[in-house]
Amino acid sequence: MALPDSLAALRNALRRWLPHIGATAEEIFAVTTAVGEAAANAIEHAYGPKEAAFEVEALVETGKLAIAVRDKGRWRPPRGPMRGHGLKMMRELMDSVEVASGPEGTMIRLSHTLRNAVQP
Repeated sequence: MALPDSLAALRNALRRWLPHIGATAEEIFAVTTAVGEAAANAIEHAYGPKEAAFEVEALVETGKLAIAVRDKGRWRPPRGPMRGHGLKMMRELMDSVEVASGPEGTMIRLSHTLRNAVQP
């Protein structure tokens, strides 16, 4: 559900999972913050005042973490003049950030190479 309360549950899930794939404390902070910003964008910009949802998918292969945050809404402008720093923050924290937006919604793809990735 795309509600602000869902962000805490998402961050907690990431904090539990990331150490198991070899993320350092610094990487856990960076990934959790960047994914939280992407999800917050889905909540704030994709939907009006109605029930809505976003999806988060994460995987790690050969030490590279890939996370996609997807919504099915339509872009809405920021709700105030002091907004709009989320993408900049994501780009500073991750190796790459891609945004694809269209009539089907928006997907933000984040990637980061883990320094100490656990190999299967």
